Amino acid sequence: MRRVIIYSLLLVSGMGLSQLSSVQSLNAAITTLTMIFVAYIMIELGMEFDIDKSRLSTYAVDYGIAMGAAAIPWLCA
Repeated sequence: MRRVIIYSLLLVSGMGLSQLSSVQSLNAAITTLTMIFVAYIMIELGMEFDIDKSRLSTYAVDYGIAMGAAAIPWLCA
């Protein structure tokens, strides 16, 4: 849980710092580093994920929610 809090604080502080006008000249570097850090977090989460095959129906619900959370903003843009 401690790691999740640290990652969340780092992401929120990074988003806040990216809005400052003094760092706009570093936009390309910030974007690249952000994508690298998000990819690292996703890989770490994936490594800790295991499937309990006795509860496959709950995974279908979770998949639907995740798919909606990813697709709805994309479709509305």
